[in-house]
Amino acid sequence: MSRRVAALAAAALAAGLAHDAAPEPRKEARAGQADRIFVGGRVWTGEPGRPLAEALAVRGTSILAVGSNGQVRAHAVKGTEIVDLRGRLVVPGFIDGHLHLLGGSLSLEELRLDDAESFAALAPRVKEWAAAHPEAHWVTGEGWAYAAFPGGLPNREQLDALVPGRPAWLVSYDGHTGWANSMALRLSGVSREAKDPPGGVVVRDEKGEPTGALEESAMDLVGRLVPKPLAHEKESALRKGIAQAAAWGLTSVHQAGIDEEQLEILFRALAAAPRLRVYVALDIQRDPAPDVLAHQEELRRRYSTDRLRVGAVKGYVDGVVEARTAAMFEPYPGGGAGLPNWTQEELDRTVAAYDKAGWQVMLHAIGDRGIDMALTAFEHAARANATSGRRHRVEHVEVPRTADLPRFKAAGVIASTQAMFPYPNRNHLEVYVPTLGPERARRALAFRSIDDAGAVQAFGSDWPVFTAEVVRGIACAVTRTTIEGTPPGGWEPTQKLTAEAALRHFTSDAAFAEHAERQKGTLAPGKLADFVVLSQDLLAVPPARIKDTKVLLTVLGGQDTWRAREF
Repeated sequence: MSRRVAALAAAALAAGLAHDAAPEPRKEARAGQADRIFVGGRVWTGEPGRPLAEALAVRGTSILAVGSNGQVRAHAVKGTEIVDLRGRLVVPGFIDGHLHLLGGSLSLEELRLDDAESFAALAPRVKEWAAAHPEAHWVTGEGWAYAAFPGGLPNREQLDALVPGRPAWLVSYDGHTGWANSMALRLSGVSREAKDPPGGVVVRDEKGEPTGALEESAMDLVGRLVPKPLAHEKESALRKGIAQAAAWGLTSVHQAGIDEEQLEILFRALAAAPRLRVYVALDIQRDPAPDVLAHQEELRRRYSTDRLRVGAVKGYVDGVVEARTAAMFEPYPGGGAGLPNWTQEELDRTVAAYDKAGWQVMLHAIGDRGIDMALTAFEHAARANATSGRRHRVEHVEVPRTADLPRFKAAGVIASTQAMFPYPNRNHLEVYVPTLGPERARRALAFRSIDDAGAVQAFGSDWPVFTAEVVRGIACAVTRTTIEGTPPGGWEPTQKLTAEAALRHFTSDAAFAEHAERQKGTLAPGKLADFVVLSQDLLAVPPARIKDTKVLLTVLGGQDTWRAREF
């Protein structure tokens, strides 16, 4: 499957932005009378008692009725718009449970190295971009895969050859490793004498010289010098990203961590382009003092609209597998057991403070030790504060111990996973799996096991790490193959999900994960009229054909935010 977000975005936007309809206020109809009726389709409601229907009616911003064609047509009056679905599938609006909206939006226009799984494929993209942008003081980009380099990490000499006259800084697809050329290292003061910062690694050769690869917090040594987009450029990018999200069928997303400046920019972008609902997690603060908690509470109150809601804080317990920074109980085959960013006592105190103040806490935890630390902190907070129902979340849950899975349900903790993460491309099979070793790889990205343990599992994308195209995510979770159908039968096929389970994780479960299941996530009278019309019934077609499903119409609060030409 292609992860070239920029290419996907360009095609989607060119095909449909002219057909986008920025939401306009719709006059409220009298009770029982529909503004718009959709009939003649297959409606997957997501409601346990009545999962399937033929039609639905919309009044104002809400769903008025769901049922048979006859039942719904009874709500039509003079002036009601009637849309013939022609047998197409309607589902609740897609909800991405974990992404980085600004990063994904900026990625639509920057140098992208997705799918370049060899240096030979990567090199021309870098050289061409540098040549096409002579005005750029730095050559920057994202998306390179570890599989493109022998041993999994790049070096400065390779980048020197591609960008000889300017500093260059390219970030890995997962955002946890940076690649600098010699000029960038020199400007940043990263030399033989440079020390590793807490929670980071300056990768060195056998002589102790920096290779050009920097992991985790060490990325800041170079990244702090890279020119940042201006506020108006970020806002412009966000508007494009919001439009792209609508084209993918997204009606809601969960922003996984954001600072105050970006929150203000997001607020303005949504005011100008109200095509998306965004649930925001602020950046977590270690051992937050009362004034810090009070300020974050003020941000929660200040940025509260029908499109933007602040409700969580997000922090990092550990790193990632490919960089060997995900915290593990047992060492990696190449040595080392990861880099926890906290002691258990520090994490316990911080989580308990936020829990007591009424915040949902989202913790990035990938390795089995990191996941255990996050669960332990959540369990401690519940005991210390005598609280429940916070729905704290472990983000990614990549390599859990099987024995830890029941702890999610017991503690009411959400498993926030990413449907595309098991995509078995070369990077996954040749770097990720060997780095874990066979025993851990067998229990990695265990979507089916998480479901079987009774946990609420919310799907996301981690865009721009992977595309936020939900249909592609569902296809991956169901087949566990590439878009070409490899490997035959799928990677770790016992962890495959049904299409309905994957769809539920992108709708009702993701709504539950943001405390919004009463307003959205399923199609029922009184809930928000957030839904998507798809080109085919992805619940009925063979798994290999799910990827061919197209988003034809996205509706947010009763208003079209995306319409394909063919609909």
